[in-house]
Amino acid sequence: MDRKEIASILKQVSELLELLGEEPHRARAYANAARTVERFDGDLANLARQKGLTSLKGIGKGIASAIEEILSTGDLAYLDELKGMIPPGVLELMDVRGLGPKKLRVLHLELGISSARELDDACRQGKLAKTKGFGEKSQASILKALSVLKERKGKFLLPVAVKAAQQVKEYLEQELPGTKVHLAGQVRRCIPVISRVRLVVQTSEGGEDVKTALERSKTIGSVKPAQEHVIRMRHDIGPELEISVTEPSVLGTALFRATGNEEHVAKVLARLNSVSIDGFEDEASLYKAAGMDLVPPELREGMGEVEAALSGALPRPLVREDVSGLLHVHTNWSDGTLSIHDMAEAAASAGYTYLGISDHSRTARYAGGLTADRLKAQGKEIRESSHALPVLQGIESDIGLDGSLDYEDQVLADLDFVIASVHSGMGQDMETMTERIIKAVRNPYTDMLGHPSGRLLLLRDAYKVDMLRVIEAAAETGTAIELNANPHRLDLDWHLVRKAVEMGVMIAVNPDAHRLSDISYMSLGLCQARKGWLTRDHLLNAMSLDEFRDWIRNRRKKAMSAVQA
Repeated sequence: MDRKEIASILKQVSELLELLGEEPHRARAYANAARTVERFDGDLANLARQKGLTSLKGIGKGIASAIEEILSTGDLAYLDELKGMIPPGVLELMDVRGLGPKKLRVLHLELGISSARELDDACRQGKLAKTKGFGEKSQASILKALSVLKERKGKFLLPVAVKAAQQVKEYLEQELPGTKVHLAGQVRRCIPVISRVRLVVQTSEGGEDVKTALERSKTIGSVKPAQEHVIRMRHDIGPELEISVTEPSVLGTALFRATGNEEHVAKVLARLNSVSIDGFEDEASLYKAAGMDLVPPELREGMGEVEAALSGALPRPLVREDVSGLLHVHTNWSDGTLSIHDMAEAAASAGYTYLGISDHSRTARYAGGLTADRLKAQGKEIRESSHALPVLQGIESDIGLDGSLDYEDQVLADLDFVIASVHSGMGQDMETMTERIIKAVRNPYTDMLGHPSGRLLLLRDAYKVDMLRVIEAAAETGTAIELNANPHRLDLDWHLVRKAVEMGVMIAVNPDAHRLSDISYMSLGLCQARKGWLTRDHLLNAMSLDEFRDWIRNRRKKAMSAVQA
């Protein structure tokens, strides 16, 4: 298990202890341990073997033993014990935004609320507003959160869905030698939020052996009643899976049908005319029979890819090797976990040729934002220290409520690049927010607009903004827009990436890395870039270091001239 999963289990223990009204210091100990584990960038299992987990600050013998149990079994019996002490409906309410363990305990004890339905009824009857610690505003907020929770139920981030799919794939291929399992559907098309995971199992043995193997697994999930050639199950980590079983001789047909959306499949089938759809061993042969190039899975959305494939105009899919520089990276100068030196080592090991540090600016005090003096000291460290690859000093500057950036012009001018992002005041109306961001985009020192919609998938909606107007402003000023690869963001949305590319805007695929493992987010960003038809010519960090420096210099010179004119 990775650190985040372990930290999540420890955090759940803390919250359940608080909900049960146990001694506060025990809940705090587990909460602190969760934070320690999440920020630790080493190998926990290796640390446990060599020095012991108690060598980590705030980890005592009891919690160290709990972490070791999680590492060895993937579970924690103590967490299951705590869950057994709480009604299932109350556990579900833990996911209601703005309703922490203390408030939930009050609602359960004073109003007898044990389910989302009961909580919804209590809100609509005005009972929460009359309960100590709540009020009209809190009641309205919780009612809205319940609606959001209902809307998002059964949906999962792409990495969670991929993990579920990969676990089933690895299990079946191990249990049934000779069987091949292929990812399909929304996962294969890299949809940011997944409602259903589809797999295609290639076997000559029929589907009964697959169903039997899944039923005897105790670590994957529960199998539902099967239809002919289709097995449905719920994975233990949440997603629903639909598993189609097919003969090797028609694998291409099965994968094609299970991958593209309805419009894409219908358009391609219409091209096949009298050719039988049932006889293709691979997808390339099927597309060839339809008279077109093989369409990459990410593009199979019925949005012009069939026409492009017919005319040989599909974009060349971006690959990891197209990316030269790693931009939007945080260090322990603000809220990152690694030093500049260690982050440079990690970037070089991952195959990048330069690194752009962009810690938080001074307004973001909650994230250790850099004052002008600390920013100057960081620059000195970057210039005077030896690193594994060239390091650029940038900043992620907060965009003020009035659209201004976070430092004086001279401070910004001395930086190698500037990312401007909104981190506060997200409740502004659309016109105000749009004008605010456009003002920031038009600032000569804004080289790139960070996570432009502010969305956190399955957590927070995008703020109200006319993104087309923002993209138009970026096209006018030559400002790049970020495709933030964090799985909760994937922002700019892929639909708008395509629009931005059509308007000539450069896109930077960035990991927004705060720890070592976050560098791997780049693969998620690239799959979204492919969905948005992004080509290497419009990928900002495909540029070499010299090209990137020239682009920054020329962009700022042009933007400054426009302002002076």
